[in-house]
Amino acid sequence: MRRPTTFQGFVKVMQAYGEPVDDYEVMCIVRHPLDKARSWFRYRSRQALSNNPDRYLGDRTFTEYVEEILHEHENGKRDFSFLNLRFVCDEHDAVRVGRIFPYHRIDAAFEYLRRRLDLSGPVPAEALNVSPEVDTALSPELTQAFSQVFAEEIQWYESLE
Repeated sequence: MRRPTTFQGFVKVMQAYGEPVDDYEVMCIVRHPLDKARSWFRYRSRQALSNNPDRYLGDRTFTEYVEEILHEHENGKRDFSFLNLRFVCDEHDAVRVGRIFPYHRIDAAFEYLRRRLDLSGPVPAEALNVSPEVDTALSPELTQAFSQVFAEEIQWYESLE
């Protein structure tokens, strides 16, 4: 499976093939930042990653992971790959993806693709790539702290409605 790329990564690939980026219609589906952190945690908690300590998160709780995110963000130690704005902007921080769908409206994204590509048939009813279930509950205080730290990202996501 190909991992998701940023818009800037897409541009590099297209340039490598001599393709003009502006000739392509680019769309994506993004998650709410906290839901994306949950998904990232579930994915990286898979037993298959347990022999890779730099990637494996199954040895801590989601609360510990979010506390780590907040601590590292506040100290400028890491740029978090789960942030959506990094994926849709060019090198000048301008949004360059033409159609952006919030994850909870994935049905609208499928319908758009169906119309745009003149497809027929049923829309997939179930997810094909499902990470293991793990506890991702947070206290109201930690949820609030996450929401404050990533307020700009959350506000942008909520504007997609």
